[in-house]
Amino acid sequence: MVTLNRIIVGLLIFISASVYATEISLTSKVNRSELSLNNKLIYEIHITGKDIAKVPNPKIPNLSENFVVVSQSDSTSFSWINGSVSSTRKKSIILRPLATGTHTIGAATLTYKGKTLRSEPIRIEVTNTQQSVLQAPPPVAQQAPSFAAPNTFVKAVASKKSVYIGEEVVYQILFYRRVQLWSDVVLETPEIKGFWIEKLPRSQSQTVVETNGVKYYQMERYKVSLFPLETGTFTIPITRVGFVLDPFKGQQVLQTNPVSIRVKPLPVTKRPNSFSGIVGQLSMSVSVNQTTVTQNMPVSIAITVKGSGYLKNLKDLLYTSSDALKIYKSKIEDRIGPAGQMEEGSRVFHYFAIPKQSGNLTIPGFSTNYFSPRSKLYYTIRTQPIPLKVMEVEGNALLGTTSIPQNSIKVIKEDISYLKPFEPFKSVRYLSRSMIYIGLILLNTFIFIFLIWGKVKPYILSLDQAHRKRAMAYKQALQLLTNLRASSSETNAVSQTSQIILTYLSLKTQVPFSGLTTDGMSDTLRKQHVNEHTIKKFLDCQEALSFYTFTPPSHTSKDSVMSLIQLTQSVIMDLEKALS
Repeated sequence: MVTLNRIIVGLLIFISASVYATEISLTSKVNRSELSLNNKLIYEIHITGKDIAKVPNPKIPNLSENFVVVSQSDSTSFSWINGSVSSTRKKSIILRPLATGTHTIGAATLTYKGKTLRSEPIRIEVTNTQQSVLQAPPPVAQQAPSFAAPNTFVKAVASKKSVYIGEEVVYQILFYRRVQLWSDVVLETPEIKGFWIEKLPRSQSQTVVETNGVKYYQMERYKVSLFPLETGTFTIPITRVGFVLDPFKGQQVLQTNPVSIRVKPLPVTKRPNSFSGIVGQLSMSVSVNQTTVTQNMPVSIAITVKGSGYLKNLKDLLYTSSDALKIYKSKIEDRIGPAGQMEEGSRVFHYFAIPKQSGNLTIPGFSTNYFSPRSKLYYTIRTQPIPLKVMEVEGNALLGTTSIPQNSIKVIKEDISYLKPFEPFKSVRYLSRSMIYIGLILLNTFIFIFLIWGKVKPYILSLDQAHRKRAMAYKQALQLLTNLRASSSETNAVSQTSQIILTYLSLKTQVPFSGLTTDGMSDTLRKQHVNEHTIKKFLDCQEALSFYTFTPPSHTSKDSVMSLIQLTQSVIMDLEKALS
């Protein structure tokens, strides 16, 4: 009987878990299945269910083969379905195709409570022709606010009704009341198509406004910045808002008015070939941490781009690099203004420049461009070049190379010639026959040996320890690289790889490689009789590690990190043969 009860309980748990698992759904979609090479695509992944707070993030399919990820965002919303509330978590990704042809976006997957959900793959057709302007349904006439209750109403507003593609529009949903509410106001997230959406913090306070001669408390319930991705006329549909005035009457639902926005194409005349895609108004400033530096020492450069427009779409700045001054991008930092408005923000680009030769060099000017909807013209802004004074690395003076003038040697020789040989006094008796004298000699000899051993012992022990470290350096370096390759974490993997090879060489040569310049490393290896081919291979490896150390993690793939680790292992094996 007990066994039967356990079986029944197990079946109930299995059935309840299966039913709960089926309440979570995973779907993916795109806003278009056909587009031209110069257009963009919105790819969305939806997780829907009654309780999705503990559901993990889905695994996104590989997009880098056929597309460039322009931007991505996450949002959560709810909706009424047959009287019950359902939550939806959405991940939106803007993609730009890399080549024409038929591409397939693979299935997104989600594993939760032992069950794996999989979305359907999506086929995309990319052509090389400019698509015609998208014709949206005819605009719906603006409706007056709907009064579901005489003391409350809701309306949707847009900051602009006609914009250029890429120009910002602020969309808001406002709730008005004259009476005290029994519950908070809940909102169904509007379905907005044809725009990239950036959520803005809404005001938590209420303001008193007058509408048709009646005063209301105005509450901001929804606020986003919209950036149109396509041309045409688009209508943001109605959205439902729920609240409770009287607990005995239940929830009341209001509907917003639809909002139409006309999106115009950007003019083709005088458009820069390297147009950034920013529509707004920009300004630019630059700062460096120093203008006098030693050769091979990095100089930090910060360029701040400030103004209106979707600054996240600005991925890089234009500049000219040279063999004398290598420039690498380090990171990008976004700063949003105190009001939370996109037009109050700025994007800071951090670069570092490494001078490869001494002398008077110049940090080049950085530039970008934008389209101004006010003047309807394209503008290019740039920073001024900055002079840089680079000092040559001073070599260490060699010990024991101080020469003595020949005339000084002659004088010393003459002085020595006047010295007379020492003759012992014949009258002094030899004390070696005395036992006391022999004892004192032995005691002094023992004390002398003891003192010398106290001084020499640490040096001998350190030599033995250094010998053991040199012998173990190769084995430890290979083991550390093996552990790093097996680790799933890519954080700081490149910098750890660089530290491993420098530590290996420091133990092998007893010279601290971390503080040496490129020339210093080469000279040290030549003194250790390392051939030029191996030295060049080591320097090329160091150049690659230095570049990827300052590269943002988002621009470094796992394959490139694994390749760097493999290259470092090969260099260490070659060095071990040369140094053994």
